Amino acid sequence: MRALRARSGLIVASMITLCSAWLWRGTLSQVSYANDAAFHEEMVRVATFLLRQGRNPLTSWYPYLSGGNPNYLHYQALPSIITGAVGLVVGSNTAFVWSTYLLLVAWPLGLYWLGRTLLFTDEQAALMSLIGSCVISVTRIGYESKSYIWVGYGLWAQEWGMWCLAVAIGAIFRGWQSPRWRFVAIVALSATFACHFETAYLGVLAVLAFGATKFRTPARSLKYVAYVLVGVTVCTAWIWVPLWAQSSWAAQNEVLRSTPLGMGYGAMRLAHWLFTGQLLDYSHLPIITVLLFGGVVLMCFRRLHTPALPYLLVFSLGSFIMGAGRTTFGPLLRVVPAINDLYLRRFTMGAGLVLIVIAALALDSFVRWFYLRVARIESLSDYLATRFLYFALATAVLIPSILGIITLSDANQTSITEQLKSQVAGQRYLRPIMQFVNAHPGGRVFAGSFQDWGRQLTVGHVPLYQYLATLDAQEIGYQLRTAALLGPAEWHLDPQSKSDYEAFGVRFVITGTPGSGEGVGTVVMRSGPYTLREIKSSDIFALGHVTSLIRTNRLFIGVATLPYLRSNRFAQGQFEAIDFSGYLPQVVYGGQRGRGSIQKVSNHLTEGVASATVDIAQPTYLYLSASWDPGWSATVDGEKVAIVALSPGGMGVEVPAGRHTVVFVYKGFPDYLLLFATSILGAVVLALHARRRHSFDLRQ
Repeated sequence: MRALRARSGLIVASMITLCSAWLWRGTLSQVSYANDAAFHEEMVRVATFLLRQGRNPLTSWYPYLSGGNPNYLHYQALPSIITGAVGLVVGSNTAFVWSTYLLLVAWPLGLYWLGRTLLFTDEQAALMSLIGSCVISVTRIGYESKSYIWVGYGLWAQEWGMWCLAVAIGAIFRGWQSPRWRFVAIVALSATFACHFETAYLGVLAVLAFGATKFRTPARSLKYVAYVLVGVTVCTAWIWVPLWAQSSWAAQNEVLRSTPLGMGYGAMRLAHWLFTGQLLDYSHLPIITVLLFGGVVLMCFRRLHTPALPYLLVFSLGSFIMGAGRTTFGPLLRVVPAINDLYLRRFTMGAGLVLIVIAALALDSFVRWFYLRVARIESLSDYLATRFLYFALATAVLIPSILGIITLSDANQTSITEQLKSQVAGQRYLRPIMQFVNAHPGGRVFAGSFQDWGRQLTVGHVPLYQYLATLDAQEIGYQLRTAALLGPAEWHLDPQSKSDYEAFGVRFVITGTPGSGEGVGTVVMRSGPYTLREIKSSDIFALGHVTSLIRTNRLFIGVATLPYLRSNRFAQGQFEAIDFSGYLPQVVYGGQRGRGSIQKVSNHLTEGVASATVDIAQPTYLYLSASWDPGWSATVDGEKVAIVALSPGGMGVEVPAGRHTVVFVYKGFPDYLLLFATSILGAVVLALHARRRHSFDLRQ
């Protein structure tokens, strides 16, 4: 009975987890996604495919979106690889939905664990679980259920990072006194980097925030911060070294970087959302917001006494500044590494986590005040029944928030059920079209995009261009998902331009009936609401001559190549070379396209290989519609030749007159084995230090 009383908070957190398991049961449905989960599920599915072939996803080409790129290198890949490995046993889609479900429904236990590692009481940690499970924000990107469900954003990689950050925040706090916790902090923060880059920035911010709270011992504080960050740097060498070395060939999101998504929401907007209750209680009574401000008042009167509170407040302030972003704090944030590659609005989630903590502490104070002063119960620690009365009152206070979550759950369940029913007909009509496409490989598929008829052409409620990701089709139109160099120009593709389709290697266009794009290509078949058109002259390869040159880099490649894309010169065989960050081999300029043709095309981009046999009357450039990357090499009849970056982001080689076979091969970053060994060795050294309690004494 004594043990039960001591763990009553854990029992409550477990009960909340069981309730969450019921509320979010729809997450286990095998349904197509209308959010980012479609992209994440495809990454898991491809990882399973690569692992089954004995290939390393980190060194493999990802050909499915935006002309392809080494996506597992440029994107946070560990969740996809781990889940893909599980998929070898249970199936990749099953592994994906179960990982989403388990990480979501068990989050109350994660919050409880965080509270206990921050030395909050058992009851306070349980209230963190309760409040954290009820949060609904207007941003829909916080550590909340709406970030991960079908009617939300489907931020699957962030879901993994959320758990790692919770462990890291608590371990950073405890590591000040304990070498073993210091090791846990380094491992957890390293895992955060591998799972979600922006959440990892919050982890670094947590280290700096904790160091700032120890200003009375600056030397020890500096030593602690340096020890943790250096340890993380060594343990994540396999992540950041290739990322840094290959960063010049990762396109920046030119479309979103000047919007609030890239710039940050701005301090005034965040303050408005906070004071109007939309940051924590969107769509229902602002109960959690009221508790939050009650907690602030208690802090002002020094009624909240917790050792971790200063650390959390500094961390929250830093998170708020980052979330407000360049919109408000532009000059201040220039010191942040790779600031232009971050979606700064995401950083509000760190502050949101601290707001949950403060609201939980305020609710704890309110319930204790009620029992001690109103109900005249002198102690809350002696009787198990009193503990459950304590949690019952806390739950009653949060009834509006709980009802809001139930309403959200019902909406999510209803939407999934409707999608499962409505996508059946779409799948039936789409099946013969995709069978034809798969039987005639070579070019890519375009089914519209966010900017044209693609929004109305759907499978159930999911846009067809997004649904194609569930079929692992090599497609153009599902935009802004990768760092491919063809990605920025993809945003500007004109769906009425045959030249643009050829530049992106689009051979098949799927439209509605009637639909846009009717003047392009030849109708192959009509099936239900879908019409398949074929552009027989288009493939992933094209012949032409280099007639001009531009200079650009990864930050502006989309804007720089737009005039060329609009000129329709590609269809005339007039290529534009790109002096990409000074990386330009010698280019031979020509006039008009000479006589000749592409005799045979082999598209094995899923294996990082593409080849073509050409028969030409004069030296000509052969263009490959795949995003330029230094991992590519090319041979003409077995002889290695230089590759030139060509607009709008692809690549090409010069081929002499005659009949020749040209082969492009992608080989990924070569030094992963060395980096893995370095990271593992660093982790082993840190583990040995942690076992020897006095091996690194911060008090010295």
